[in-house]
Amino acid sequence: MQGVFKMEKPKIRFINTSYETVFTIEDGEEIEIEAEDKWIRYTCRYIDDFHFSMDGYVFHTYQFAIIREIYGHRYRPVIQEANEEVLYDNA
Repeated sequence: MQGVFKMEKPKIRFINTSYETVFTIEDGEEIEIEAEDKWIRYTCRYIDDFHFSMDGYVFHTYQFAIIREIYGHRYRPVIQEANEEVLYDNA
């Protein structure tokens, strides 16, 4: 009998500008970014421990944190379970 191994998907780590982990998502999961009073969803793809792609752009995790802080964008993972919410607010 052969063993069945479940491969874990790589995780994308979202940090703030102090390098603290805000949340993580698995490769292929979505985040939402608030811009102009609406939330827009983006699928994220793992590249390596410090880079991910989103909407055709490649980001370093720190670069992403700086951009969101400069523009004051709030962002959060899209969570499938009801009643759970994680929100990172740069304010």
